[in-house]
Amino acid sequence: MTSKKEYDDIPGTFVFDADRGREGYQLNQFCISLRLQKNRDEFNSGEEAYLDKYSMNTDQRQAVLDRNWNKLLRLGGNIYYTSKLAA
Repeated sequence: MTSKKEYDDIPGTFVFDADRGREGYQLNQFCISLRLQKNRDEFNSGEEAYLDKYSMNTDQRQAVLDRNWNKLLRLGGNIYYTSKLAA
């Protein structure tokens, strides 16, 4: 369990710290995999099948499928890695 931090209540801001990084590890591994064209092609040909390679939780997986950018960040996504999904 993570402790409350003074920056947790900044409106509209999701600070990427160690706790958020641990929470989003699999999500970020998926996103960074998209830096390779062959992985982007595989993802685009079958998103759900490609996501099966990563043990994301249900909320993270759905946020990817919905392209819910704010939720991806809230669930531990690193802004630089999640941008790979938008490309």
